[in-house]
Amino acid sequence: MNVFFSLLPTVVLTVYGQVVTKWRVGHIAERAAGAPMLDRLLVYVLDPYIISAYVLTFGASLAWMIVVEKFPLSLVYPLYIGMTIVIVTALGVVLFREPLSMTRLIAIALILSGIVIGARA
Repeated sequence: MNVFFSLLPTVVLTVYGQVVTKWRVGHIAERAAGAPMLDRLLVYVLDPYIISAYVLTFGASLAWMIVVEKFPLSLVYPLYIGMTIVIVTALGVVLFREPLSMTRLIAIALILSGIVIGARA
């Protein structure tokens, strides 16, 4: 099986966890501005979307076990990180209107270049 397709469940579930957590924390923080941090943390932990993010992130861990069973860790971990960085950055820009500077694009390109070089070695 192709290494990229094997990694896809881990990447998708991890990205879901990151994006949903960012969305909900931002939403809750706006409504609870000025509330003590412990109160906000309790609301975060009890939020059903954040709970789903953690459950699916756990699912990503299970999928990861299957990936590292089949492929060398030195190959799949850099690919996983690279895929995750690209997707999370793109979704951050699109969904949360986060800035995407030339410096950040160059940094991502360098990371991806390193991953490609390392994967070919």
